[in-house]
Amino acid sequence: MTVLIPQPKFQRIALLVACSLLVTYFLLDRTDRVPYQATWGNRYVPTSFDWANRRARFPIPESAMTGLPEGLPRDLPPIQHVFSQDELNETHNKTQAERRDAVRDAAIKSWSTYSEYAWGKDQVLPQSLRGVDTFNGWGATLVDSLGTLWIMDLKKEFKQAVRMVGKIDWAKSTSRDCSLFETNIRYLGGLLSAYDLSGEKALLQKAAELGEMLYAAFDTPNNLPANAFDFKAVQEGLLVASKREASAAVGTLSLEFTRLSQLTGDPKFYSVVDNIKKHFERTQDETKLPGMWPIFIDLKSGFITEDNAFSLGAMSDSAYEYFSKTYALLGGLDETYKRLHLKAMESIKHHLLFRPMLPDSYPASPPDILFSGTVLSNGKIIELLPDVSHRMSNQQLRTHLQVSHGRPGWLRES
Repeated sequence: MTVLIPQPKFQRIALLVACSLLVTYFLLDRTDRVPYQATWGNRYVPTSFDWANRRARFPIPESAMTGLPEGLPRDLPPIQHVFSQDELNETHNKTQAERRDAVRDAAIKSWSTYSEYAWGKDQVLPQSLRGVDTFNGWGATLVDSLGTLWIMDLKKEFKQAVRMVGKIDWAKSTSRDCSLFETNIRYLGGLLSAYDLSGEKALLQKAAELGEMLYAAFDTPNNLPANAFDFKAVQEGLLVASKREASAAVGTLSLEFTRLSQLTGDPKFYSVVDNIKKHFERTQDETKLPGMWPIFIDLKSGFITEDNAFSLGAMSDSAYEYFSKTYALLGGLDETYKRLHLKAMESIKHHLLFRPMLPDSYPASPPDILFSGTVLSNGKIIELLPDVSHRMSNQQLRTHLQVSHGRPGWLRES
């Protein structure tokens, strides 16, 4: 396999991302921290099927591919809170240390349980303490925990996990298909973030293998991705994008695919998600709720957005989350992601947010609380359904805070 070398101009971005994740944990010194040396030994075992050399039925010609944006990254404003000297007092530092250690102890307990009862499995059932495979048997918990192990300075556990991850065979699955969306965020995202933090080469090699496999999801008649990644169908060139695909499934690929292109120098991963971005841009003002996209999109017919339900809940949520994050990952060099984010936030502010009824037991001046509901719209009549998804994420709550203060994200400042 070709040695994958990060492009120099993007190393600074990777370094900034890694530093922002580590700074909170490392503000307070630990006496048991042990320096980690990335080892370039026999950690990597190639997958049994070479996805990189699979013959595509609907190949994308190199002449049609879009390269990564060039130029010096913009100086984007920080998103982390900057503590003042008054805040960084002895009481504050003691409280932070106690909270940090409590979180770390809980993580160690959870990891120890997984290691003892479900090592190599996708997850451990907490009551029966039995390992089960729910994400193709590639060790979802193992991969998803790599970044946490590193940030919490659990280097011994990290090293053991890397040794196991280096043996994953993407051609062997406990299911006949996988979800492009789930595999991307859990496996590819977990591998790339852990590589950026540690520099462990085996993780990048496994990420590159997986990226080649997931790239095959775009081998469809219109080169839009098939989220239902049937292994037999993909090898026979029979994948077709769905007529009713969740917007989150198609909108939650840009971070991982962009980062993979940055690290490997292969533009094809970025090119396919850049094409998706262009479809989002083309349709943003043409939906039945301009600024947003319906929960379900017809990809088979060419990214048709005629559905009438709009939400920040399940099946939509992370598509909106990825606009601002991809803008930051690209160093602010692609203004389209910024525009997508800002337009969406304005529409959310005006149509989705509502104030719930609060109990009478609240004081005379109750807190100003906003929730996000679901909108049904035919393009003329807009109806807000004030229900709240059980999958309301922290990202959505942050979004609510941003728009409720008239400031849809830190992108306003850039």
